[in-house]
Amino acid sequence: MSKDDTRPENKPLDEREKQFVHYYLILMSAEKAALKAGYSETTARSNAHLWASSSKHPRLFKANVHAAIKKALKRRAKRMEVTADNVLKELGKLAFVEKRDLFTSDGTLKPIAEIPDHVLDAITSIEVVDRPGGVLKKIKLAEKKGALELLARHLGMLNDKLGIGGIGPGGAITEIPITFVSPPKREED
Repeated sequence: MSKDDTRPENKPLDEREKQFVHYYLILMSAEKAALKAGYSETTARSNAHLWASSSKHPRLFKANVHAAIKKALKRRAKRMEVTADNVLKELGKLAFVEKRDLFTSDGTLKPIAEIPDHVLDAITSIEVVDRPGGVLKKIKLAEKKGALELLARHLGMLNDKLGIGGIGPGGAITEIPITFVSPPKREED
């Protein structure tokens, strides 16, 4: 037996742990997966999230279950061809879609066959309503702001960390020390 075989993440899964991994991949909820796999409500509520996360809780973390989930998710991503490039391409479609590509030069809605694929990819719903005087067509596009924010975050354009600093010698960012002082005591009359 090699040393790697004794590592906790290499311990074989028991039947219930296999069921938990199976249901976790379907439900993407540790608590629901644990219940489906036959664990008690208490265990599902208080412990299951530790098995699916990277928590290193000494008593409750199940390294073998966590490793099995990671491995299965990686296989799924490969099978589905989910790559960072593909995700960024799709986000780009949502972020940079032009509404005018939905319409002809006279302002009428183009037939679906004439709308470019990248615009069709950004459509989240189409509703056609018959009403007196004609047909109303409602087209909803994916939220542009959310896609732009995700792309900006990926590119490091957003800094969510709050800090106080200044520009030091050579353009280096330096911390500015802040000292909180109490207001002077007022003399009572």
